[in-house]
Amino acid sequence: MWVEMTALKEFLGQSIDGSSLAMFRVFFGFLLSVSTISNIKFTTGYFSKFDFYVKYRFFYWVKCPGLWAIRLAVFGLIISSACFALGLFYHLSILIAFFTYTYIFLLDKS
Repeated sequence: MWVEMTALKEFLGQSIDGSSLAMFRVFFGFLLSVSTISNIKFTTGYFSKFDFYVKYRFFYWVKCPGLWAIRLAVFGLIISSACFALGLFYHLSILIAFFTYTYIFLLDKS
């Protein structure tokens, strides 16, 4: 058991090239911003049509504040994912992208 843990520590402690993580970051941020841009008309149109939305279990407290706030969240997601892809304000942009995407996702179950 101890030998396996030592081998695992050595395997996890090896140094690797960071370029693969950088390329993942660029592609993920680019894809997130492109998909948000392509769905911007659907997202803002969907949340402006209806007054009732099916909620996820335990997330009934997430409310739809209005069309202007949805647009602000969508544009914030686009800007933060583009900054994430470019590496600008990396930690702040990934936090904003995560929370805005999660907020938009939790607004409606259907």
